[in-house]
Amino acid sequence: MNDTVLECKNITKTYAGTKALDNVDFSVKKGHIHALLGENGAGKSTLSAVISGLQRQTSGEIYVEGNLVNIKNPAGAKSLGITIMTQEVDYCPNLTVAGNVFLGQEKKRRGTLDWKYMNAQTKKVLDKLQVDFKPTDKAENLSISQKQQMQLARVLYSETKLIIMDEPTSSLNDYEVDVLFQTLRLLKSENISVIYISHRMEEIFKIADIVTILRDGKRIGTRSIEEITPQEAISMIIGRDQKFTRFDRTVGVQDKFVLKVNNLSRKDNFQDVSFGLKKGEVLGFFGLRGSGTDSLIQSIFGLNKIDAGEVLINGKKVEISIQKAIANKMVFIPSNRREEGICKTMNIRDNVVIGSLRDVSRFCVINSKKSLKKTNEMIDKLQIDCKSAQQRIAHLSGGNQQKVVVARNMLMNADIILINNPTRGIDVGAKVEIYRIIHDLSEKGISVIITSSETTDIMSICDRVIVMQKGRIRGEFDYSEVDDERILGVAMN
Repeated sequence: MNDTVLECKNITKTYAGTKALDNVDFSVKKGHIHALLGENGAGKSTLSAVISGLQRQTSGEIYVEGNLVNIKNPAGAKSLGITIMTQEVDYCPNLTVAGNVFLGQEKKRRGTLDWKYMNAQTKKVLDKLQVDFKPTDKAENLSISQKQQMQLARVLYSETKLIIMDEPTSSLNDYEVDVLFQTLRLLKSENISVIYISHRMEEIFKIADIVTILRDGKRIGTRSIEEITPQEAISMIIGRDQKFTRFDRTVGVQDKFVLKVNNLSRKDNFQDVSFGLKKGEVLGFFGLRGSGTDSLIQSIFGLNKIDAGEVLINGKKVEISIQKAIANKMVFIPSNRREEGICKTMNIRDNVVIGSLRDVSRFCVINSKKSLKKTNEMIDKLQIDCKSAQQRIAHLSGGNQQKVVVARNMLMNADIILINNPTRGIDVGAKVEIYRIIHDLSEKGISVIITSSETTDIMSICDRVIVMQKGRIRGEFDYSEVDDERILGVAMN
């Protein structure tokens, strides 16, 4: 008897010449919870997307219960008994629980929906899950945890063989996590397999049977949970072959605090965060998905509303807003540069000077010669690879687009620069250039905060690192006392 529900052989997925998955072998046994571990960008989400039909592999084969299959789309995966649950639960808020459970597979009687039958069948599944809501309850009134249970009820009714769960506990409290784990054990008893993607090591060792670790799109190893310790897993996640380009300081960090954050909180994002930033310092916030680092840095700049806390710039309390931040020489560089950082229809020059129009215009008319001169200076200084300042920014590589965004903020004469995931989506060579730019800024006395989920960012340029997990600060280290395993260990536990 074949006890393997899924087998992936030599799965490769290539995007624009970059291998997101590189000849990955991966298999899942019936009734097992199989955890996928790895840093952001390791290939976990890509592999789950291929298995669930959201993406097509470039090469390789997939077998379901020993049969070679061609999964063209999510509907094809579903027909094979494969379902994916993302962080955000997909549901119809205006329907009842039963309506959501039977969505797409409604039962009719004499030409109308048979709600009596659907409610009764839904109740059987809900009783099995031991939930505290009814088939007739409106879905929009359920908690996040209950919506998850509703989706799992749909899985049980649909006779799903394999369910992929991507960071399922990111929005749950401790009690709701326990409820989810009870449900997962029920799925196991029903011989349903689970691919469980999470950064939280404690969860993995509490619920998983098998662990597979990915790094840089490759499968590093597969172990039963009894054969591996959390520290061994972290070592495999990071790898011993990583090399950091560390930029040594020639100008020390000054003692003066240019920014202080006191007891900052935002519901469901981060709680009671306090820290200081010194003049010329590069401070790194390290955290994995759901840690709260992205929301924190956005909130400091005024992009998000906060519930409590205060921000002081140069010792003075300031109103938390975008206008006040800029007025106090603090700027923000977003991680999603294509959607939030650049004007895709404009050229490089216009993207560079748009933040400092007062300096390149008179009587509301832009001085073309002056703006072009400033842009060319920035192109030379940041080594932006382009044909000319008149080239459309959309035609640049991701790394060079990021340099243009940095150039704009440098022209604004900022004292504090907040950078959210500075190297997301750019190649290794461009990363080193971004590191050099940040290092040069700090050497000139500009203070920088970066958020990142990549240890290479933190180890290459940060003078100090604060590690966050579940919206709270879990550790703070000077560069001299930290290594990649240590910060990842704190973030994952």
